[in-house]
Amino acid sequence: KMPPYDVFYDAVGTDKLYWASGNSGYAIAAALMSPPISSASDYPTYQADEGQSGKCAALTTRVTGKYGAMLGSPIAAGNLFLGTFAVNLSNTLLSTHFGIPFTQLPTYLSGYYKYKPGPVYYVKDKSVADGMREVLGVVDTPSLYGVFYETTDEVQYLTGENVLADDNNLIVATAILPDAEKAPTDEWRPFYIPFTYRDGAEIDYKKLAAGKYSIAIVFSSSIDGDLFSGAPGSTLMVDEVTLGSVNPDEQK
Repeated sequence: KMPPYDVFYDAVGTDKLYWASGNSGYAIAAALMSPPISSASDYPTYQADEGQSGKCAALTTRVTGKYGAMLGSPIAAGNLFLGTFAVNLSNTLLSTHFGIPFTQLPTYLSGYYKYKPGPVYYVKDKSVADGMREVLGVVDTPSLYGVFYETTDEVQYLTGENVLADDNNLIVATAILPDAEKAPTDEWRPFYIPFTYRDGAEIDYKKLAAGKYSIAIVFSSSIDGDLFSGAPGSTLMVDEVTLGSVNPDEQK
């Protein structure tokens, strides 16, 4: 049975590289809305026609309704990332499993994006009937980044709890869209973010060749969406995304 929402993938030769989103989690709340959500474009992550080139990925922060508020998840930011999504109702930060094995050395992340923040910013507040409290004077911003990290037997992927943690010693390099470039734009804006390798980070080339390193690319319509804070209606559109990399044999 086909899901009621869009699923994104890159065709790589005869294989498909799937991108993950939180749509499957939102579907639980959407089924209980009145009326229920029926269109793929009403989900947080969906395909849009007005891309930089053809179609594009669109991410919109949504309200999750009574069921979402009851679970302490009053909003759902649109998100799209390399990895997998597995609903964890006891700790939603653990639902996002960021990263897939990568045997190259990442050099840059590039592409195009548009961003329009929603009109009213909210933070999660269980004491309020719908689970969220308006905060005046705050303008939502998007999140757009890449993370290259080493995996271990114990840590096969990163989660919302540690994907950008400064004290995460497994992280080798990051490419993060600077705050200065997150201003709203009605026009497609190009981005080019070089990967910055962390101080003291070293590559074990045998582990790299064996697939013991992973890459995560993450987009979100609300930078604090993982904390259920953001502005409903905030929309990030991305297109023509490229991950630059070099063959490790050229770096030794």
